[in-house]
Amino acid sequence: MMVKEENSLLVYKLVTNICIEIDAEVGALSGDFQAAQDYRNETIRYIKWCLGLSTEQVAVPENKIIAFFKIIGDAVRDSFSAGK
Repeated sequence: MMVKEENSLLVYKLVTNICIEIDAEVGALSGDFQAAQDYRNETIRYIKWCLGLSTEQVAVPENKIIAFFKIIGDAVRDSFSAGK
């Protein structure tokens, strides 16, 4: 696996774990399992897209914190190109 893919995958796993914890117990989605699952799945798809791990077209999330990840994903992709 290339360095870019390894680092992108590491960031993807880290952020995904953080997002999963956001709605644990006290989150707005804690009482609605299906809504929480949908939120997680949408977040994971968006983060994969931001990191260049997916070509699937995704909508920008309504959650501004999650949408902000685009900036981080761009920086990761720029910093860890296949040639570096």
